[in-house]
Amino acid sequence: MYDSPVICDYLNDRAKGDLIPFDQKFWVLKVQALCDGILDAAVNARYETHFRPASLRSKDWYNRQMQCIYAGLESLAEEPLVHLVNLATLAAAVTLSYLELRYPFMVTEVFSQKIKDWHDGFLSQHPWISDITPKDSLPLPPTLVSLIQ
Repeated sequence: MYDSPVICDYLNDRAKGDLIPFDQKFWVLKVQALCDGILDAAVNARYETHFRPASLRSKDWYNRQMQCIYAGLESLAEEPLVHLVNLATLAAAVTLSYLELRYPFMVTEVFSQKIKDWHDGFLSQHPWISDITPKDSLPLPPTLVSLIQ
């Protein structure tokens, strides 16, 4: 079993693609890894509030995951994201779209203006990405609302 960066690099190399430009390889892989970390924390928090039995849920665990998301978004906001399609920008767009879908409050309360503007611009410049983004979300359970507060 291999992790997604290895698979993406392999497929890009085999296809002689440009999702990982040679002159930006380490930056692209760094941003992709950052986005993987943000998504790991987001999925962990989602699991904790939606699928873990209520008697086993941990507010501390959930808060740690949310802090990882917030710190990751702060780091992502420092990256020089462009509107070109590469593995870094795709990872960032998918990450932000997932957070927007599963944690809608983050768009107004957590995303920096720079991140919001980049995400909106990237999606409008590449509308095919929106076509493959899920449009619905499970409603937030009352336990999530109480964990957030």
